[in-house]
Amino acid sequence: MLYFRALIQSELIMPKSRLIYNRKYQRLNILEWVSETPNAPICLFLHGLSNNAAIWHSIADNITPYYQMVALDFRGHGDSDWDPDHAYTHNDFIDDLHYCIASLNLKHIHLIGHSLGARVAALYLQQYGADILSFTIIDTGPNVKSGASNKIKDDMNAMPRVFSSPDNYLALLSKIYILSQPSELAQMAQHDLRQRTDGSWELKFDHNIISALWSSNTEQGNNALENKQDSLWEAFTNILVPSLVIRGKVSAVLGRRTAQEMTERMPNATLATIERAGHAVMTDNPTEVSKVIVRFLEQIAATA
Repeated sequence: MLYFRALIQSELIMPKSRLIYNRKYQRLNILEWVSETPNAPICLFLHGLSNNAAIWHSIADNITPYYQMVALDFRGHGDSDWDPDHAYTHNDFIDDLHYCIASLNLKHIHLIGHSLGARVAALYLQQYGADILSFTIIDTGPNVKSGASNKIKDDMNAMPRVFSSPDNYLALLSKIYILSQPSELAQMAQHDLRQRTDGSWELKFDHNIISALWSSNTEQGNNALENKQDSLWEAFTNILVPSLVIRGKVSAVLGRRTAQEMTERMPNATLATIERAGHAVMTDNPTEVSKVIVRFLEQIAATA
């Protein structure tokens, strides 16, 4: 435990946690970082599959001097409730996002999502996007590299759910997130686990999300990852707000051609490629990701 504890000693700005409720009256956890700038615009961050709101800690360190920052734990992730009915389709996550924005009365939002979070955000924009100022898409698109979807599913199914210590989980993370800094992985280990009464540690992520998202033989299959390509292309290409597509240069998920096609087909989009980064762009190179996002938001403010 000493190695783990040493790694998480940092000067990161700590957020305030708040609970809200969705239409099923399940608790959804929200993290809020206070900006140093009075009346600063709001950035709403959405994590990817199996991550949680705390994944944005290092980004917050660079964003909050200029912007208020809010991050949501989707149901089944982080400190939000698990759904007893295993309702984990894209539409369910859209509902969580809708209730987050409505409950906090968020207005004039810069929406930023990674992977699954960006896909959910694109579909949300198609339904409710009247009060969104911009959209940042981090390393995902309507379709992903060949084999990437199944590899993610297989890796998630193979991951243990219980660990004897955070150090053991941290060792596993270092094999999965090979480009990420040790301090970033330690932050993940700190917030991805909760201790059980027997002293062991379990993941906060509900593994039933995997079967719900990849199902092809149930009613939920209508929202399966494999069956969303056409509707996602429609959603992305109909987004009119200024948009930024961020891709990790060595991403195993978002291919270069797909990223370029997205920016060509989206009416108001630009592409930024992050060096020394794969799919987990925000933990692989958080400093550069923060710079790119801030530069994009400043350009929007300058032309408003």
